[in-house]
Formats: sequence, C-alpha cells, structure tokens
Amino acid sequence: MRVSKMTFGKCAVMAFIALSAIHSTANAGVEYVINPSDDGTVTRSRVDNSHDLWSNFGEYGIVEFSLAVIPTDAEISKAMLSINPYALPLDDSGVMVFGYNSEDGKVTRSDYSTAATYVGTILFPDNVTWGQIGYIDITDFMLDVESPYVGFKLVTTSLDIFSSLEHNYGKPSQLTITLVPEPASILLLAAGAISLARFRQSHL
Repeated sequence: MRVSKMTFGKCAVMAFIALSAIHSTANAGVEYVINPSDDGTVTRSRVDNSHDLWSNFGEYGIVEFSLAVIPTDAEISKAMLSINPYALPLDDSGVMVFGYNSEDGKVTRSDYSTAATYVGTILFPDNVTWGQIGYIDITDFMLDVESPYVGFKLVTTSLDIFSSLEHNYGKPSQLTITLVPEPASILLLAAGAISLARFRQSHL
C-alpha cells in the first residue's frame, strides 16, 4: 500500500528527530565526573590530608584522582580540572597547576618533589565569591597519562584555601573526562541515515 503524503511527512519528521538524537548522543560521548581519591597539602617536612586543601609559598596543594572508571581502551576527547575556593578572599588569584602520574592515589611527602608538568594557571577574579568554581583544560596532559591515578599540584605564592574532601560546599575538586564516541554510535547514525534515504526513495 502506498504511504500517503501526510503519513510520509510524519514518518520523515520522526526519522529526522530520531537521527538528530542519535547524532547528538554520538557527538557528546560519555562524561565522567570524578571526585578525588585523596587531597591535602605537602611541605618538605609534613603532610596534611585530613582537613583543608591549601597552597602557600613553599606549600603545595595536592589533589589525586583514580582513573579506574575510565575504560582502558577509551579515547579522551576533553578533560577539565575544577577547584572550588573555600576561604575568601583568595590571597593569590592565580593558581598554577602541575600534573603528574601517580601509582597510589594518595597524598604523600614524595609528592612535594615529584616531577610534574605545568598544565596552566587558573585565574580567579578579584571579587570571587563562594561557589565560583575555577576550571582548567587539561586534555593534552591527560592524553599522556598511563598510570592508574593522576595527581595535580596547586602552586601559589601566598595562602589560598580550597574545598577538600573533608571541608567543601558540596563540591570538592573534580576531574571531568569526556570520551570520544564509540564507533558503534557512529555506525548507528550512518545506518539510520541510509535507512531514511531508502525510505524516501521508495515512497516518492
């Protein structure tokens, strides 16, 4: 039976909506928001990972994350690190961030001297308020991480205190990773487009 123009129009619209949804999902990939496995502050002589997370001259804020939830064969399309001020005002609005591979996911004295890669600086406005989270794109760095954990040093020249696992305003530092869409999603999109094209040809 030949499909009427009205029915065909409805089918075309529904197919377009379905394909758009698939396309959106395929482009978005899968996003993981990861809380720290441990955080704290290290100096040359001591470690404090039971209270606040702070950075000061000669003292480094340390945040480490487990990458266990990320599939080993997954490809990262974007990675962001966020930190959340806990005490205001910040004495230093520029927070330098250094990343390094970690095997234990713990804040230890060795993290003070661990070689790390500069990934950028988070700049907070002078009038920063509570809940005004700072973000930095760390995608390029994360592409080279091969350890089960990843760590970040927060470096400032004067005292800054950030939300930690123990003390925060509902959100400690977080690592947000978005993966490249799986090939199956892209193939599904292509198959849907072919089916729609065949449907249109058979009812014109």
